[in-house]
Amino acid sequence: MSRKPTYSAEFKADLVLEYLSSTESVRGFAHRNHLSEWTFQKWLDTWRVHGLSGLITKESNTSYSKEFKRTVVTEHLSGKSLRVLMAEYKLQSTSLISSWVRQYNKAKNTAEKPTRKRDRTLARKTT
Repeated sequence: MSRKPTYSAEFKADLVLEYLSSTESVRGFAHRNHLSEWTFQKWLDTWRVHGLSGLITKESNTSYSKEFKRTVVTEHLSGKSLRVLMAEYKLQSTSLISSWVRQYNKAKNTAEKPTRKRDRTLARKTT
């Protein structure tokens, strides 16, 4: 199923350029334009890294390889912030990276735990 963008890339770019030429704070500018501060900050971060092409909304969901996810997770665990990684890799949200980190940590924790298995011969009653 395709998704319809709420704001066009041109609209986002116009607002970002207007903000960059002003001396207003991100919060004030976003509020004046009836946007959430987080949404506008995300547009700014994406613009700084990728320009106009980063502001274009993808029409379908993207699937990522295990190697790509592992790369992003290890960079986050080494100290890069979620917002920086989101902008750098053109991801849609920081929650996507957070879920990858949770999955990585869960898999790591379950791999380290020894499993408790009973010896089947001792469990049976003999007569």
